[in-house]
Amino acid sequence: MKNSKLAGVLLAIIATALVAFLAFDTTTWRLISYLGGFLLVGLSLYGIGQRLLRFAYEKIPFVANKYRAFSEYAGEYAPTVDEVKSQFQITGKRIEFVFYFDGPAKSEHHVLMWIDHLKKLQRNYIILSRKRTDAAKFHALGLPVVFAPNLRDLGIACELGAKVVFYANNGMLNSHMLKYNTLTHVQLLHGESDKASSFSPLSAVYDIVAVAGPAGQSRYAANDVFIPSRKFRIVSRPQIAKLDVAISPIKKSDISILYATTWSGFHDENDHSSMPIAEDIIDRLVASGHRVVFRPHPYCYKDKTQRRQIGRIASRLKSVNAKSGTNHCVSNDPEFDLVYPDVNDCINACDVMISDVTSVLADWIYTLKPYITTDIQGDGEEFCSQNPLAKGGYVVDRSLKSFDGALSQAINDDSLREHRIALRESVL
Repeated sequence: MKNSKLAGVLLAIIATALVAFLAFDTTTWRLISYLGGFLLVGLSLYGIGQRLLRFAYEKIPFVANKYRAFSEYAGEYAPTVDEVKSQFQITGKRIEFVFYFDGPAKSEHHVLMWIDHLKKLQRNYIILSRKRTDAAKFHALGLPVVFAPNLRDLGIACELGAKVVFYANNGMLNSHMLKYNTLTHVQLLHGESDKASSFSPLSAVYDIVAVAGPAGQSRYAANDVFIPSRKFRIVSRPQIAKLDVAISPIKKSDISILYATTWSGFHDENDHSSMPIAEDIIDRLVASGHRVVFRPHPYCYKDKTQRRQIGRIASRLKSVNAKSGTNHCVSNDPEFDLVYPDVNDCINACDVMISDVTSVLADWIYTLKPYITTDIQGDGEEFCSQNPLAKGGYVVDRSLKSFDGALSQAINDDSLREHRIALRESVL
């Protein structure tokens, strides 16, 4: 799609230059027309070269092997449907399920958070990826994956014997796979929160909707999304098995605080991100004297403004560390002494969390540790009723007027612990 758009733009430039040349016939326009001619030739050669390479790749084993070796070395190799079919024909193996994946860039964690748990089924499977970059990443990790860019490629699921298809999001291209109605389609999602994505009406099209607890099921009904109860399966949240539970309130002096943001979402109703005030929050946390672990959502790095913010926060924390010998860090930034690549590592390393309305909050609740949720949309008294996961913690709005008081309550006088225990039973 991107290549076709680029070709369209280039052809439009060329056509404009040629028309201008014919209309004006001046030195300037003649130069422009020459440039258009060069672009036309370059575009033609590029198209011919692509077709020749594709032909050689498909018909000449030597070229195919060299191209694959180079792609493997560059980390860009993605197994094609024909290659995977051939491998299964040679071994005589069959698969029992497919993990279908399509999503924006930096979304591969949607799949990776489930892989270890699906492996425990001890059944053959493949990841069916619609984007080459994602397929290459999964292959580089040693996972069984196939790159399936075209609609006709999706038939490989049935051809190899799959009975079930798992999904980790409500991506637009999921509808392409859902047309195979002889398969059982299971929506796992990639975490639960009180955001609209966790009660999307799109979930109703799947045969089975997996939720972590009763709260996950009731969230749909509470937001006027009707899904028959027979479709729901309560599966808890296997990813929390590695989390440590706080058996008592905080009793130590060296407190570590996790600040986990979400991203701004595709729509205003889903924008619960505190990134616009993240630097103010970091300054207040540093001033509190406690250690800070900052973990921005992966999608924040895709936004130029937020990427600069993260850079400024990293510089601020490095400066404080150098002056005071503290160990503040950005969780997955290798320039810091302490790095926590996985969100579970961050949760286990910290005693209190500042969080937006996000799925990290549901996992944190399992630990029973205190937390503060940001009311970025200014819902006020309605905030906890609209975002039930926030009921087990303390709330601050974007003015941050109550921030210091909420942080003191969470650390020194955590009166909501018993409420969190009850909330955890519903959430998980």
